[in-house]
Amino acid sequence: KFFYYIDANASEAKITLAWTDPEGTPTPLTYTSTDLNNPASMLVNDLDVRLKQICAGTEFQPYILDPANPALAATTGDNVRDNIEQIHQKSLNAGWYVVEVSHKGTLAAAQDYSLIIEGFETPNRWTGAWSKGAAPTSTDIVSIESNLPVDTDGATKIEANHVFIADGVTITANTSEELEISGNITTDGSATFLGDGELNLINDNALICGNLNVSNLVLAKGANTATIEAANSLLEITEVFTTESGTLNTNGNLKLIANSNANQEGYAQILDNGGSISGDVVAQAYIIGGSDWRHIASPVTTDLNDYL
Repeated sequence: KFFYYIDANASEAKITLAWTDPEGTPTPLTYTSTDLNNPASMLVNDLDVRLKQICAGTEFQPYILDPANPALAATTGDNVRDNIEQIHQKSLNAGWYVVEVSHKGTLAAAQDYSLIIEGFETPNRWTGAWSKGAAPTSTDIVSIESNLPVDTDGATKIEANHVFIADGVTITANTSEELEISGNITTDGSATFLGDGELNLINDNALICGNLNVSNLVLAKGANTATIEAANSLLEITEVFTTESGTLNTNGNLKLIANSNANQEGYAQILDNGGSISGDVVAQAYIIGGSDWRHIASPVTTDLNDYL
């Protein structure tokens, strides 16, 4: 899998896959007209390329021709005949995409291939080191594809614009350490932000897509809004969500997590420092077993502190 970002100004995108297929076994001759231009697939190693928009789930397939009607214009679908496949889209919505190369059945042997990707912005990838040789800046597109400690190379803050976090990845930030993101956050599954440090959402309007579990989140969007995608997304807070400025639109997909601490500790909280939340919030509560009375009520602002 290869993860790329495309911005709103991109005019087109093109992905081309090519490989040298091993020699196959010819179809036996029948000495009839079917021997000419036989449409049966002769691929030994049938590779496939697909392009998928991660948040929307939209999949794009390569060109195919109809062997029964070769004069017709190409359509798109599952190409089972050619050892060159191409996906071409003249316009795509801005966002994160995954290019995936796979194969059908069992390969006859290890298969090398060439892949040309055009029209996408290449991110600064973290796979144990930064692909561009240095930590990203606030304008960089970033793909985090393995576990990331914020204090890598002695840093206390990592800045980025649009960020992709691969499924299963954990980002760790200790006290006084920050990951500061001004654009969209996307994961293709579930990702985790752990530690006493902060994940800061700043500046521009942004989308949160996928399942994200965060210890300490700060909303500082100014007059702008961060929106949790309505479908297949969930933002979980395990410690404190601080709203400093801007609005978080939850679409009903914000959850405050409670652990099973018998002392009634470990409840996630919202600290109101000036921002706002629009939409429903799910607040978990741990109830100790036994025969005592329980009183359950909605969180409220109190005179004791600013926590909701």
